Amino acid sequence: MDRLKVWNVIDLKKEYKPLGTMWVFKVNKNHLNQLIERKARLCAQGFRQTLGVDFNKTYAPTGRLNSLGELIAHAYLKKLDFHQIDIKSAFLNAPLNETVYLNIPQGLAIDRQQYFLCVNNAIYGLKQAPLAWYTRLKKWLQNAGFVTCKPDP
Repeated sequence: MDRLKVWNVIDLKKEYKPLGTMWVFKVNKNHLNQLIERKARLCAQGFRQTLGVDFNKTYAPTGRLNSLGELIAHAYLKKLDFHQIDIKSAFLNAPLNETVYLNIPQGLAIDRQQYFLCVNNAIYGLKQAPLAWYTRLKKWLQNAGFVTCKPDP
C-alpha cells in the first residue's frame, strides 16, 4: 500500500468524519491442507458512507453473460488466444474523485489519537471503489485502442 500511495497520514481535525476500517485475513491451503499463502486485506466500513457527502456515484457497468459467450466463440472460431486475468489489488490502483478519511487501522505504527488517513486510491469496502476501478480500466483500454460497445458497455 505504501508503494501504491493509497493514503496520506494527516493531522486529526474535528470536522473530519472518518470511516472505520477492519482487516480481513485469508489462509489458502492446498488439497493436502498445507499452507500455501496468507493474505490480508484492509477494508473500509463503507456502509457508514453518506450519499452526497462521502460519495456521489457507485455504479459500474457489467457486461452481459451472452456477450462474453459470443466473445469466447469468436476467439475460438478465429483461433485467437484468449486469456482471463485477475488483477490483484485492482482497487488500490484506482484513484478516487472524492476525499475519504479513515481511522488508523490496527497494526499500523501511527498514533490513532493524533492522525487520520486521507485515502488517495480506492480500497475494498468503499461504495465508490468499483466505479473508480471501472473508470481507470476504461481509460486504459481506450488508450490501447479499444472502443466501447454502446448496447453493452
